[in-house]
Amino acid sequence: MRFLRLLIIMCFLCNNILHCQPAYNFKITVKSSDTNVGTLHIGEAYYLAQYEAALFKSDSASYIGGLYKFENKILYPTAIRVFNLNGFNQLIFIDTGLNELEIVVNNKARQLKSNAKIEMEHKFFLEQMGVKHIGEQIPMQKFQAYVSQHPTSFVALYALIDQMFNYRFSPEMRSIAENFDTTIKSTKAFSYFKEQYLDRKKFVAMNVINEQGKSVRLNLNSGKYTLLDFWFAGCKPCYVDMQKLNQKMSRVKNKLNIISINTDSREIFKESKARFAKQHLSWKSYWDYDGVKSQKNISLYKYPTNLLIDKDGYIVATDIDIEKLEDFIKD
Repeated sequence: MRFLRLLIIMCFLCNNILHCQPAYNFKITVKSSDTNVGTLHIGEAYYLAQYEAALFKSDSASYIGGLYKFENKILYPTAIRVFNLNGFNQLIFIDTGLNELEIVVNNKARQLKSNAKIEMEHKFFLEQMGVKHIGEQIPMQKFQAYVSQHPTSFVALYALIDQMFNYRFSPEMRSIAENFDTTIKSTKAFSYFKEQYLDRKKFVAMNVINEQGKSVRLNLNSGKYTLLDFWFAGCKPCYVDMQKLNQKMSRVKNKLNIISINTDSREIFKESKARFAKQHLSWKSYWDYDGVKSQKNISLYKYPTNLLIDKDGYIVATDIDIEKLEDFIKD
């Protein structure tokens, strides 16, 4: 009974009971005939850091007896980066238990080889998608077919997260996510992705600064969708997005309002206002200094980005692909 109480308390202390998952030991041995590698480091892949799939932030090992050895804990199979400070950096998947890796030198280039089953699937996945690495843009139709056939694939989960980080959210990503089974949907990684991009949640009202420098309540027209377009003065791709939206306005103006939100500091208010005026757009921009208030509704980790809000004031999508805007606002 005492053990049961303790377990309940531990799960309560987690951010979410869904996230209270057992941790498993993993070991990595890296064999290398190249003695110039130096100290070797491992860390979670850049696009997984905030999902905490592993219980280590970073680790390092020196070359002893022909091997580098790492030992720590992970929650489930995950992607890591193996790197040194001399430019070697490779993404590789690891599983629980022992993972045997080898650094092979080929034409002076170092390449990491692994015997882990999940790394074999990683290579198979890339072949099926027709790409050389997970960071390339993956055809969504092929991606959907793969997840339908492999609904327990951790490789596909991480690829989906990476596609979202590197590119833009599209309607196909929602259906891909829905095809995963409970093995994947119960992970912290999937849960965070779902909370950020899939869940329908109420937009948190916020005050912003208008062109006159006065604080006003951001007014969303409840009769239409609203797209909040986030930008800053030095972001050239942000201006490209603005012009794409401007070209679409004639087709979507009956269904959609657009509001731009600048997240620069107070010090460059006048400069950013002048830059927005040069875009000659049919909608207004407001200012949220340093993006402080916007963070209640969106994680501003990249630009350009946006937030789509439905007629009832609920967030329905984050960082959508502008080219597919009309697919998101169909009745």
